[in-house]
Amino acid sequence: MISEVPHRTASKPIVMPPPRDNIAAARVLVVDDDRLVRENICGLLQDAGYATEDAADGATALERLRTGSPDLVLLDLKLDRSRLTGMEVLERIIRDAPGVPVVMISGAASIRNALDATNLGAYDFLEKPLNKERILLTVRNALDKVRLERERRHLLAEAGQSFHLIGSGAAMQKVFHLIERAAASDSKVLIQGESGTGKDVVAHAIHAKSSRAGGPFVAVNCAALPEDLIESELFGYEKGAFTGAHRAHQGKFEQAQGGTLFLDEIGDMSPATQAKILRVLDTGTVSPLSGKQAKKLDVRVIAATNKQLKEAVQAGRFRSDLYYRLNIIHIHTPPLHDRREDIPALIDHFLLHFWREEGLPLKHMGPPEQALMIRHEWPGNIRELRNMVERLLVLSEGETITTADIERVLSHAEMLPLPGRPHAGGHTPRFAPLHQALAQYEHNYLLQALVANGWRRKETAEVLGINRTYLWRKMQRFHIEEPGS
Repeated sequence: MISEVPHRTASKPIVMPPPRDNIAAARVLVVDDDRLVRENICGLLQDAGYATEDAADGATALERLRTGSPDLVLLDLKLDRSRLTGMEVLERIIRDAPGVPVVMISGAASIRNALDATNLGAYDFLEKPLNKERILLTVRNALDKVRLERERRHLLAEAGQSFHLIGSGAAMQKVFHLIERAAASDSKVLIQGESGTGKDVVAHAIHAKSSRAGGPFVAVNCAALPEDLIESELFGYEKGAFTGAHRAHQGKFEQAQGGTLFLDEIGDMSPATQAKILRVLDTGTVSPLSGKQAKKLDVRVIAATNKQLKEAVQAGRFRSDLYYRLNIIHIHTPPLHDRREDIPALIDHFLLHFWREEGLPLKHMGPPEQALMIRHEWPGNIRELRNMVERLLVLSEGETITTADIERVLSHAEMLPLPGRPHAGGHTPRFAPLHQALAQYEHNYLLQALVANGWRRKETAEVLGINRTYLWRKMQRFHIEEPGS
């Protein structure tokens, strides 16, 4: 019998708050060789809104598992009248349906066995005589665990899609192989490659495939942090550490606890900061400014740079001990001109991305147009290609991107001499980075379109062939505001 669990003839069913998951979709399989126990548990769960199945023996339970796809199993440990014991059924469920949580039911005399079952993989156990509130609470918690794990897998899958890499050539196959190797360990990784080659995407991919995927991914652009702020940003500080420190601040190392810290452009760090980073890596602890006690870290470090660190070490600009500390697994991201065979797939990827994520029209680029893109040198690498595809989607008028569209957009960049090459006349001009030049062109283009259409966003978006949301995002990005607004 089940203590405190009302029989189906009870006048007032006991109903606990439903689980946060959709209880209408939650199906519980109750396995016990005592018919009355099965009926009472199923009745209690049905009154609480769950769907139920039941089985009197282990073989029937396994068949129900194959055909009914229950979300949870309540399983009697002994099953005296069954050819299979509860422990044997549990082992089969863990082997064949590892995503289904199992709650064991046991008498006081078999608590030791119930503990063994939880060590084997059971979610929890219920002790006889059974208590109605404990049954419903345990079922709810077990189903919540399933829901959270499902959401976690979904989020990790989305993260993997957001930061997946594209490439079928030998250069990228080598990168993919190293990503898998790096993800299988907790070793430090150094990613080197030109600007725009996707070093950050490689770092995200390693994290998403690793055992730390459920933890945070914290990125720091070392080149963008002023020297007087980098220490407080990386290591944090306590309240009163300096003027203006009105409350404690957790540094990036601590924010990445249980996950990955990505130190981008580490080659731009000063020698003093390099020494402090090395000390953290050596000790595995971090000390916030004015902190009295070092804090233990559980952080995987991935670093990246567009500089040749070996040359920097030889020139005395980068510490050799820090270089060797970071360079356990070395990944080189190849420039785009060394992997031209991947350009068509990258173009298709970006065309779909801007359609799905930014609301731009879905357009087609045929083989002749892709061939023209393949022949381009792409000094800005994948970042330049992405920017180019976005501009072509905005500026081209038809449903297909034509050769004329590509030549027109490329001509704006090609009218300028390449960096380091002199104009006619002998002098070598100064150049902004390519992505800045392209962004300036886009800013001016949007501004002219808005002015020409009287700052009417709807009309401007229609003229440009984009939606108003996308236009508004671009205005926010480039800080474009209507005069007097």
